Amino acid sequence: MYANYKIARCIDVEEMKSPLRLLTLDVGEAESVTVVTNSSLVRAGSKYVVALPSAIVPAGADPASGSVVKPTNVGGRRSNGIICDAPMLGWGTGNANVPVFLNGEEWVV
Repeated sequence: MYANYKIARCIDVEEMKSPLRLLTLDVGEAESVTVVTNSSLVRAGSKYVVALPSAIVPAGADPASGSVVKPTNVGGRRSNGIICDAPMLGWGTGNANVPVFLNGEEWVV
């Protein structure tokens, strides 16, 4: 259900042309991952759920009805995933466009 989803620590947030931000994420691999988002709620040091390339959004969806995440250019920068909100994770329909983040030991949605 959660293939190619990771918990990522945000290392850096670079402001782009409003409302875009380029995030540099540590996903526990040798190299960091960059993701472009339009959320103003992201902060360096926080942990988020990220859907990486080949993940199916929303989580658990059939590939025919969901969307497969692919690397793409957004605002002239490479985005290699999507910062997830609750609906993308299959956690209901509330809090769309609000990134799910880990606050200590609890998920905040």
